[in-house]
Amino acid sequence: MQRKNLTARQQTISLNVSGNLMEVNVPALTGERGGSCVAAAFLVYKNLELILDQSLDGAEENETGSRDGRLQLNTKVVTAVVQRPSTPNANLHVIFTFRHLETNKVLLNVTCVYWESKLPGWSPEGCELMGFNATHTRCNCTHLSSFAVLMALRVRHNGP
Repeated sequence: MQRKNLTARQQTISLNVSGNLMEVNVPALTGERGGSCVAAAFLVYKNLELILDQSLDGAEENETGSRDGRLQLNTKVVTAVVQRPSTPNANLHVIFTFRHLETNKVLLNVTCVYWESKLPGWSPEGCELMGFNATHTRCNCTHLSSFAVLMALRVRHNGP
């Protein structure tokens, strides 16, 4: 966990934990006039993805014991917390850069998600995929919660 106390003079809060990054725009938290103190915390859970991954539909292994091509979590689960003055969330955008757990597979159906306790389950509402490569995924979310990245992974085959 990383925590910082910042003032509105700073434009962006950036917190990095274990290769995962959270960035949030300070003026969106403090309003147009600023001058308020903002506290932010970014938590990266050690093994929560192993527990929550089991809640996915079709997350079970196939008959060969492989999960190849099935939707699964390929990042740590993170939680974003910001204590701020009462301001509307209309301009809140939290940018997450997630480090992938598996980097030697082909990535398919990459989706930024948050944990919706009412379901309970993963939901993409309010989160947008900004881009990804073999090692990281970048997401833009308009609310605070617990987040991760779902994707289907396929074994990378070399040659024709």
